[in-house]
Amino acid sequence: MILKNRTILAGADNDRVIDNFGQWYYDLTSGWNVMNAGWNNPIIFNDWITRIQPLSYNPPWCTESNQLELTLQLNSLLPGYFPIYSCSGSEAIDNALKFARLVTGKSGVACIDGAYHGGTLGAALATGYSVSHLESLDIENKRYILPVPDSEEAIEVIRNILSCEESICAVVFETILTNFGCRVISDKFIDILYQLSQEQGFLIICDEIGTGINRTGYFCSFEKYRIKPHVVTFGKALTNGLYPLSVALISTELRSYYDEFLFTSTYGGTASACAAALSTISFHRDAQLQIRANELGKAITQHFDECCKKYGVMLNLHGSGLSMAIDISKLISNKTKQLSSLVHILRQRSIFAVMSSNGEQLMITPVLTTDPNKLMEALSIVIQTIIEIYGVHL
Repeated sequence: MILKNRTILAGADNDRVIDNFGQWYYDLTSGWNVMNAGWNNPIIFNDWITRIQPLSYNPPWCTESNQLELTLQLNSLLPGYFPIYSCSGSEAIDNALKFARLVTGKSGVACIDGAYHGGTLGAALATGYSVSHLESLDIENKRYILPVPDSEEAIEVIRNILSCEESICAVVFETILTNFGCRVISDKFIDILYQLSQEQGFLIICDEIGTGINRTGYFCSFEKYRIKPHVVTFGKALTNGLYPLSVALISTELRSYYDEFLFTSTYGGTASACAAALSTISFHRDAQLQIRANELGKAITQHFDECCKKYGVMLNLHGSGLSMAIDISKLISNKTKQLSSLVHILRQRSIFAVMSSNGEQLMITPVLTTDPNKLMEALSIVIQTIIEIYGVHL
């Protein structure tokens, strides 16, 4: 049974979810960075309903007011780009890679070890681990996996790969490695990436599907770096879980390579999808969620340090804004048993949490609208639970 071990959710309210047994939990996941503006946000929902009253769908050869307005708003938030709309994050990455191949005439894709950028055929090439459905197609040789850029040695390996492999059309990356436990990319990696892009001609694709829409205290997480990617992808929190929408924003400097027919989509960028994004962006702006994510991120760091000092424990917290994770990789002896115990015990203590995809970090990614007091209380419970399970006193 595929659903055997899955939690059955029955409802949600801002920073809490309820299961089918009627048990409420404080949520530390935001649905994996989807519900940035809170679960079941009534302001976003009601505004969306109003926007789609005249028209809920438009075919791909037509446009309408919501799509036109969203295009203008995205250009205002991120000047110098034009959108290719789609439905899922994987599709946005697919379109980004398709565009990179049109521009460069090359087919190779480079990505960071352990990274995840989607499950479709094209997006899987930008996945930094073995993907079974690629093997039978004999296209693994089109993928170049870069080491996590956390040391001088790793940076040098990256430099050598990107300098020597001439078939690379694009490098796909996140500024915060979400699936790797919210590790923050270094300025040096960004500088090397930009330099080699200029020299070698590959495109830079920044995946903001999980880190964008104010999650890190910036609308786009890359804004704090000295870089302007050729392509930026969004999804997930763009519509706050209301309606499927993703987008690949392409630099206007590359517009001459764009053939609309090659990127047509039946449901990508429809009236309902664009209206959901407009309602979401409007709420983010009015509620000042960008500022709030920054403030809560600082509060988490301070409270985390205070708790570690209070309980005499040494733990590492990675990330930025409200894209954070507690690293417990060095504490794990019997990984499977203890990881399941941590999440299970937190569930018993009314906290809904998940581990990172590599299984070594506990994700701290609450909704941006969360009650600060609830968040700090949950963080205290998390640290106490880790101490109980692993016995990690100084």
